[in-house]
Formats: sequence, C-alpha cells, structure tokens
Amino acid sequence: MSDDCGPAAISCRLDASEMPARVEAWRDLLGRAEARTAIDGGIRISLPPGLAGRVAELAAAEKACCPFFDFVIRIGVDAVLLEVSAPADAMAVVEALFGAPD
Repeated sequence: MSDDCGPAAISCRLDASEMPARVEAWRDLLGRAEARTAIDGGIRISLPPGLAGRVAELAAAEKACCPFFDFVIRIGVDAVLLEVSAPADAMAVVEALFGAPD
C-alpha cells in the first residue's frame, strides 16, 4: 500500500482491510474465465456474456484504487472480453491478480 497517487505509480490506494474481499471478488469472477490470452502489455480474459455488469463494476473499482491498470471491456454475443494492461514493471501484479495466459 502506498500513498503515492500518481497515475504512473505502481501502488494501490485500497485500504488493507478491504483487500481480501476485493481479491476474493476477482477470484470468484475470474474463476468463470473461459480463456486467457496474452496481449501487448497485459492479458485478455474471455468470460460468459451474462457477467458484463460484474466485470464493469469490478474494473471500475480496481481502476479507482490502482490507476496504473488500464481496462477495456468488449461485450459480444458469446462472451465478455476483459483486457487488462499495465506498465511493464507491473506485469507481476497483473499475473498475480488476473492470471497468466492459457
């Protein structure tokens, strides 16, 4: 945890007491992932289409506390694609939270 609020900083503003619930929320959502693919600077996660709202909710919450993440959500007929990218020095954080490509 860091007090550094700069957008390029690899830090999280989430209170330590809130971290376990956030990590669990991501694990629950990402446990439904159908595929993980490497993209330039991150990962693309394919999820069932009915999860679009939850994906957006968690991505917005994560962006608020970890501004170094970039999220793109693509909603298709057969899947919701969540693209997560970050600076090179945060790739270990991306993999730890969102998983490694298949």
